[in-house]
Amino acid sequence: MANRPIVKWTILADDHATGSEHEVIEWEVGVDRQEEADHERVVGWNLAAMTEKDVEAAGKLLAELAEERAQFDAQCTVDEVEQEATWCQEAMSSLLAATVEKIRIRARSKRWWNAYIKERRRMVGRERRRRRQSEEAALAKAELQKSIRRSKREMWSDYLKN
Repeated sequence: MANRPIVKWTILADDHATGSEHEVIEWEVGVDRQEEADHERVVGWNLAAMTEKDVEAAGKLLAELAEERAQFDAQCTVDEVEQEATWCQEAMSSLLAATVEKIRIRARSKRWWNAYIKERRRMVGRERRRRRQSEEAALAKAELQKSIRRSKREMWSDYLKN
């Protein structure tokens, strides 16, 4: 929802009571229907992984794309500004698609995780494995002790029979 454009929004009438002084806002979100062949949505680009070479290539490509565009002056119309905004969005998408690695969101993707969260998750996993291993060791030790007692009982019962 955070990376989808809001297409339309309205403040609803007073018949939608909230129990507070706040008003209810209804909004529609534009959904991009672009799908990849493997049914994974491309929702962005990995800008953090860009190298200096990628930045230079993107700059050159942007300069080539912008060469054809007219410059605005104070007499431009609203339609011209809208068309330019649309062109900028499309140009940026094609520029990024050509120069930057795409990010795909999958069921287990956690784009909001930072390095601190990743490290904490690693520590929790290590601790969980350590506990599991120590539980397994304790169970193995208890089983060994049971088998030793059983062997001793069998040995004494055989000794007493003879």
